[in-house]
Amino acid sequence: METKKYPLVNYSQEPGSNIVYCEYNPKLKIDLDIARELTLNYHDFTAHKPIYLITDFSCIERVTQEAKGYWQSTESGITNLLGVAFIASNPVSALLANIFVKSPRVVPLKYFSDKKTALAWIKQLRENNS
Repeated sequence: METKKYPLVNYSQEPGSNIVYCEYNPKLKIDLDIARELTLNYHDFTAHKPIYLITDFSCIERVTQEAKGYWQSTESGITNLLGVAFIASNPVSALLANIFVKSPRVVPLKYFSDKKTALAWIKQLRENNS
């Protein structure tokens, strides 16, 4: 497993896989500056290659409107996504993930309460896209 730790987030990926797992630091509050930093970390880890992302929102306490808009922008936000599975294991993280899932999007997004189910969905999505 390839893993890289950044100040606010950890990324991991099985060698040769295009599925990336993202885990944020506890009690993270994401504003525009932090969203920009997290995006730089994402691009550093993925080397701008198209990937499927499983992102654990369970530790996120808040995402500002500006950060959400930045992430959803096709020019400045997170790019090269083939699909995103949000893990939301508590009511706050479920609400935050749902905001992204219900927003207009260009890639499939869905949220789950556990990593196993999220991974199964991502693998099925990848299979359907090949």
